[in-house]
Amino acid sequence: MNTQALLADCRERFTATLAAVCADTGLRLPSVQAVIRREAAQAFDEMTRLRSREDYQRLRGVTASRISLVHPDDMDLTVSLINLTHALADACERELPRLQLLFMRLLEQNSAVVDQLPVGPNAISIALRGLCDSGEIVPELRLSLPGLLQPRLIEALRTLYTDLTRLLEQRGITPASLTRSAQEADARSAAHDVFGGTAPEGHGAGYAGPGQQSLSEARGMDGPIGRLRARRLQHQGGVAAPAGPAAAAPADPALRAAIMERVLDWLGTRQRAFEAGVQTPLGELRALLPAESFALLETIDLSFDALVHDARLPAPVRASLARLRLPLCKAALLDEASLTLSNSPPRRLLEFVLRLGAGLSPATPVTHAVCVAVAEACARVQREFTRDLRIFDTACTPLAELEGRLQVAMALRGAELETAATREARRELARSRAARAIHALGVEDLPAPVRAFLEQLWLRVLALVHEHGEGERSGAWRRALHSASQLADSVRPRGNVGALQIRLPDLLTELRAGLEAAGTPAPLRERAFRSLTEAHAASQQARALPASIETDFLPPGPARLDALEGVADSFVLRLPPESDAVLAEAGWVDALEPGSWIALDLPGRPRQTLRIESAEGRPRLLVGVSLDARLALVLPARALKDEALQARAQPMENLFESAVAAADRRSAG
Repeated sequence: MNTQALLADCRERFTATLAAVCADTGLRLPSVQAVIRREAAQAFDEMTRLRSREDYQRLRGVTASRISLVHPDDMDLTVSLINLTHALADACERELPRLQLLFMRLLEQNSAVVDQLPVGPNAISIALRGLCDSGEIVPELRLSLPGLLQPRLIEALRTLYTDLTRLLEQRGITPASLTRSAQEADARSAAHDVFGGTAPEGHGAGYAGPGQQSLSEARGMDGPIGRLRARRLQHQGGVAAPAGPAAAAPADPALRAAIMERVLDWLGTRQRAFEAGVQTPLGELRALLPAESFALLETIDLSFDALVHDARLPAPVRASLARLRLPLCKAALLDEASLTLSNSPPRRLLEFVLRLGAGLSPATPVTHAVCVAVAEACARVQREFTRDLRIFDTACTPLAELEGRLQVAMALRGAELETAATREARRELARSRAARAIHALGVEDLPAPVRAFLEQLWLRVLALVHEHGEGERSGAWRRALHSASQLADSVRPRGNVGALQIRLPDLLTELRAGLEAAGTPAPLRERAFRSLTEAHAASQQARALPASIETDFLPPGPARLDALEGVADSFVLRLPPESDAVLAEAGWVDALEPGSWIALDLPGRPRQTLRIESAEGRPRLLVGVSLDARLALVLPARALKDEALQARAQPMENLFESAVAAADRRSAG
């Protein structure tokens, strides 16, 4: 086998792939293509000269020093390239391990990490760094280049790695064995000297030991967690912050594993010795952990600071949450996915606690059943969690059962409002149709008293006719609408004025009867008719309205909470019918569905959190129930939208991500 010829073939395929991806992204200039090929070939050759992990660590140290000297203010690009490396490694998780073992055999390496693979993600980042520093691309493109190339790189690399694996195997290359090397035995001795004990078994080799970067780790983070972690990493300067000679993480995996064991033991001791109100300072771990690991701990620590001070949660729930701070830190060091994946056992427990806590009033006492269950679950994890993440699932079980029982009770409570909701739906439909009919008369150009009469008083008459009659098909509806139309025409300078004058006494009689049937108070009726008479006279005499004329009979008010007949502790949120305008700005209300949670400031009551049990009809009507099923509300969508526009209603957000985002804002400020 001609090793050099085989390596040359691999190098050509690698450089050609990277050049093709750049060309597909728009970087087609010959000078740019020449640079990326040159840098890719140099990165490939540099990696092939390495024979051990130690060689790679020395190379990485020199490279890091060179970057910090040449680009002291260019840490954003460094972080971007790091993130690209991680994203590519994650995307090619299935292809990389075997290819690395084949290259280890081809290069006769006695130890290696995936980052020193000549065609691996790290080699690509080194080549792209060379391209960015070459001056061949515009400065504005440098920071965005990794993100632009990432999608095409993922697709191209999967094909490349599959082809290279097939090529090497066809040439008779067999995967290297990952047996422990003599260097690792020496490192165990070094760990013994550092800690005065034996480094634990089971770590320091392969991809999954604590403190090592694994291909299966969720290293590429998105969303608030990723942003805060990147900010903390940038705050450290992209590497472990200087804290004396021990600030840099040891290069040897076995030593790193031994240090990680001590860190986990240190966290475990303080976790079990938890004392309410006393926060464990994590800063002393900075010198022992890799920069990314310490940035992750800072992310958790700062996020918990925000959570335990979140006034939306009852004080007993916040006190219980404090017990989860160190277990979450320890779980994240064992497996980053325990923090980043919402379905991981630690995140599931955290979400259960926050979801149940957010459903309670902030003034809920410690004796409440939910507070008791949350306290027991958090205390169990704080006392018993060592390394097995299944304890989080065990702690979730009683909370899941409690939430299930509460949801059944809320559903039954919501079903009690079915009749009332149907009745309210008819009322809302009637008011919506009445408002639309009045607006269709073109009331905007009418004298103020006439417009106010139609929009504030006669609209209610129309709504009552629609609700209790046969809707828009009934004779009563047509007669009421005809009366409104004649009133509008009577003050407009057009049409058969003489006929309207003859008809006016009968029209006023019909209007008066309609208001009486709708239950309009007598004093309000008399004020309204006095204003109508004056407005009509002014219209006929073509003169201005007198300054003393009343033009607002029943001005729109805020939403009110009306009790529902026959159902205890059940209410409907109501708005005057003239507020029937489309409220597109609060579009999140339209997205609510059964199971959604909202926070709502109710008139005369403290803020409530409600679970939507039904969302039906047109106009849309929602039924919301509190966590303890004591309070139930019928919520017309237009009333809820109006509350939202007044900042009195919001969708319930993910409290953990909200806390992370709040911590990120404070960290940035």
